[in-house]
Amino acid sequence: MDIVKKHIVPIICAIIAIVCVVLIFVPLGGMYEDLTGQVAASKATGDGIEGVLKQQRNWPTLSSKEEDRLPLRVFPTDAVIKRGEEMTLGWRTETDNFRVSAVQLQQQALIPLVPSALPGAGTNSQPAYDFQDAYLDRFGLKTDPKTGLPDTARSIFNTILKGGLPPTAVDVTNEQTRVAADVTANVQRIVQGALMNPEEVATKVKEATDRVAQNMRTQLARKYVVYVDPQMSLQPWPNIAGNSAPKVNDIFLAQVSLWVQEEVCRAIAETNRGAKQGVVDAPIKRLVKLTLPTQRYTPVPAVAADVPALPPLPTAKVEADYLTNPLGHKNNDYFDVLRFDLEIVCEAQRMPDVMAGLSRGRYIMFRNAKMLSLDSSAAQAQGFLYGNKPVIALTLEGQYLMLRPFIGAFMPPDIIRGLNVLPGAAGQPGMPGGMPGMPGMPMEPGM
Repeated sequence: MDIVKKHIVPIICAIIAIVCVVLIFVPLGGMYEDLTGQVAASKATGDGIEGVLKQQRNWPTLSSKEEDRLPLRVFPTDAVIKRGEEMTLGWRTETDNFRVSAVQLQQQALIPLVPSALPGAGTNSQPAYDFQDAYLDRFGLKTDPKTGLPDTARSIFNTILKGGLPPTAVDVTNEQTRVAADVTANVQRIVQGALMNPEEVATKVKEATDRVAQNMRTQLARKYVVYVDPQMSLQPWPNIAGNSAPKVNDIFLAQVSLWVQEEVCRAIAETNRGAKQGVVDAPIKRLVKLTLPTQRYTPVPAVAADVPALPPLPTAKVEADYLTNPLGHKNNDYFDVLRFDLEIVCEAQRMPDVMAGLSRGRYIMFRNAKMLSLDSSAAQAQGFLYGNKPVIALTLEGQYLMLRPFIGAFMPPDIIRGLNVLPGAAGQPGMPGGMPGMPGMPMEPGM
């Protein structure tokens, strides 16, 4: 006992040490692990704070390019943060206003022929008949009650373009007959019922009639701003004319095509606006042909009594697709890409101005252009007077962006269903590759 009393302090310390070692591995193991986790979490928080303090901050920018990111030299104060929030709100407001203005631009330019005809009038067929009548009148295809033939000269496209065609052979012959009669009446000398100067009459008549064709061509070249033949240059959509009311899907497709055709014609007219001598000094001399070879919209009939809804507008950035379209545009829930081909004759030196003028202020863009020099003398023999400057035949592959917030209100149910059908989707009836559709309306993959 004396030994224990003498060494009590070292013994107690040894016992405490042994107990502490035992407690670490047996009863306090969970507390030790929890404490270790807390230490690790605290370290991670500290590292995060240090990372935030050392992180490089940049000025706000709308550009995605790394070189456009300018470093923020001063740590943002409350005033700077508030200003940044105001700038962000301003950008959002400007973006919303731009989107509204973009839709308004089409609302002002694209007027439906018969508003009640789309997206459908149920069992009432009168709007469809009204559309049929207005559409045929637009192309000058309504029958003239005097001749019983379509009056293509009354085409709305002639009015928009201030255009027409050179005189035909029949027109020239009729005018020559009239001129010959006038010259004969003024030149001939009749004595006692006998013609005293037949040779003089024949000479004068020949001189006058030889000038008729050129005079008529010159007059019309100065009267018109561009040569156009509605029957050959612009084709109406099929399935509209007839004794029965056109179906709503055909009405929609015809209306969309007409909008694109009118927009291109208005663009040509505005490009030629400064011409003071008609075709002679107009940059665009002739509209040869405007066609819509492919169409975005494909009707899909209902399999049940469903009421389809338009897909919501995209909330993320629409990715560009340069593999199928050199401009990068592809169909999405905000706009549809409508293809068209345009063939015109224009002055060679003004070709860049022509392409810029056709696109100015409109959703018209061009993917490709092909040029071919023309012989003006050969064209003149056909009655087309292009002036003294070199001209080219310009073939353009174009596209028109139809905004879904605008056109969605006119879409029939079958058209809305077709918006969700992918090109070449397997198992769909109707078209090669499994794509439902209508004759003459192939889908363009990716647009």
